[in-house]
Amino acid sequence: MRKIFDLLGVEYTLLEATDGQKLDELPADLKDYRILDGYLDPITKRPMKKGEIGCFLSHYRIWQDVVRNKLEKTIVFEDDLRFSHDGLTRVREVLQDLEATKKSWDLIYLGRKKQSDREELWIPMHRHLSTVEYSYWTLGYMLSLSGAQKLLNPDPLRRWCRSMSTYR
Repeated sequence: MRKIFDLLGVEYTLLEATDGQKLDELPADLKDYRILDGYLDPITKRPMKKGEIGCFLSHYRIWQDVVRNKLEKTIVFEDDLRFSHDGLTRVREVLQDLEATKKSWDLIYLGRKKQSDREELWIPMHRHLSTVEYSYWTLGYMLSLSGAQKLLNPDPLRRWCRSMSTYR
């Protein structure tokens, strides 16, 4: 991932992930997380795993960083992401279409595993944007400052915790 960003001349920050197997070692500001009472994954019907809690906490810290640093637009990629042959072109086209249409946005998935057979609605005048249903594997996403504020506003750390890999 570093090589790609360096090659493209993209400014980036690497954030150390939160290890779900070391939740007892969390800093004090993250130890107060709470999982929704009775939460079960909608597809597998199982409780959240420690790795998913770690994943959520990693993304939660990113959202905090976006708000703290007033970052208007951020792209988040998982560290193990592998781009398809046209992946960077698609990201560029998403950005071009957003600029051309002046469409406001808060969060845009750049990669995920669709879980529903239902048809998603394509956004007019956008080559790669659609509405989404419940998904796994958030491989990457674009997040606006207002999107990060909306994700943090309900105080998700203390009210609920959901895997970012299955965010909707």
